[in-house]
Amino acid sequence: MERVYVGDTEDAVWTEEALLSLHERPALKRNHVLFPVVLGIVIVFALATSLWYGFDRPEAVGKLLAARSCEGCNFSRVNLSGASLSGVKLSRAILKGADLSVANFSHADLRNADLSGASLYRANLSGADLRGAAVTGAHLLFTNLSGAIWVDGRPLVK
Repeated sequence: MERVYVGDTEDAVWTEEALLSLHERPALKRNHVLFPVVLGIVIVFALATSLWYGFDRPEAVGKLLAARSCEGCNFSRVNLSGASLSGVKLSRAILKGADLSVANFSHADLRNADLSGASLYRANLSGADLRGAAVTGAHLLFTNLSGAIWVDGRPLVK
């Protein structure tokens, strides 16, 4: 910043340009403070979202993928979209609000599973056993249900 000194004293007299630059500085300081605040909010939102969508249950997902069976497990709001889960045993599993879109559940055992509110968009449930499964509010758009067993051991769609 430019300073103009009067005589031999140390009293500074500010020029107009220097005064204008002082007015710009507080805005820069506010932006430097605002960035960490916004970043903190984004991080908290990301953590809350991951907990809400069920990523806090990695042990159940790991068990399912390794053993191909997790009867009675809680997968509420878990993202399993695109997963290859053909032939898995998920009887009595809780899959409320889970994202199962484009997942392959062909010939899976989903007896008495709770699929209410789950997204099964373009999922493959061909030959799956869905007897007693709750599907209230589930999104079944373009879901392959050919040969799926629904009620009384009869295929839902031939």
